[in-house]
Amino acid sequence: MKVISNISVDCVVFGFSGTDVDVLLIKQKKSDTNKTAQYALPGNLVGINEDLDAAASRALSDLTQLEGIFLKQFKTFGDPKRVSNPKDKAWLNDVREFPDERVVTVAYYSLVSVEDYQPRPSEFAETSEWVSLKKVPMLAFDHDKI
Repeated sequence: MKVISNISVDCVVFGFSGTDVDVLLIKQKKSDTNKTAQYALPGNLVGINEDLDAAASRALSDLTQLEGIFLKQFKTFGDPKRVSNPKDKAWLNDVREFPDERVVTVAYYSLVSVEDYQPRPSEFAETSEWVSLKKVPMLAFDHDKI
């Protein structure tokens, strides 16, 4: 699929388990040149002929194999320094055609029951898992802010 190289979507999916709130995270795939996999929110670039809502659903499905989740757009993030960490730049160099282009992301959120949705990693993510909000590690890019 041909993508717009500087518009992305990111999904913040909260999972409620009755006593705790988790967030759905992926772990980036390692590559030959980038040995450091970081946790991140599920997201990706938007297809050139793709609606933003459809792009969010596709990115979530592509990375976690979860489908049928209602996603609500909540904010756009466009800080020109969104990608300033060398680890983020190294990962982008491996996976993006234009890794130095500024990317604006449209963020979505959802709240689901953890019991109803069991994420599985896909070919695009090393892991896809629920992580307690109390134990979220430092995330890639500006995903901590999102």
